[in-house]
Amino acid sequence: MHEKKPFAWDLAAIVGWFCLGITVVCLRRIFIGDGVRHVGYILAHSTPRLGAPRWILFPTVLFFLLKPLQLVGFIRSFEGALLWFALGNVAAGGIYLEALRRWLKVKEVSPLLRAQALCLAAFSTPLLF
Repeated sequence: MHEKKPFAWDLAAIVGWFCLGITVVCLRRIFIGDGVRHVGYILAHSTPRLGAPRWILFPTVLFFLLKPLQLVGFIRSFEGALLWFALGNVAAGGIYLEALRRWLKVKEVSPLLRAQALCLAAFSTPLLF
């Protein structure tokens, strides 16, 4: 007989967070933040540049996220680039949550407790930004 697997609460928490994050990004109209100032340079130039010492690689990472999307035609405006920038933030948050989930799984934390930890992490200030 087949043994019934427990519901994957932890995966449901990550999927729910992704759905919420993508919805918020798609509804967002005002983008603020330190990273927004690099978008214009990236759209206008074909080479990346380094940032200030406190975030030296950020403009380069953003360049390698946005420039290929611009070259294939997914980004046609500054506002379009901001949307992809924000979606990249959601993806980075999802990668963080998946890494946390895997670590908790190795520690043999139950799926329900993993889901609770993931929800707590997902709604912390850094991931909400």
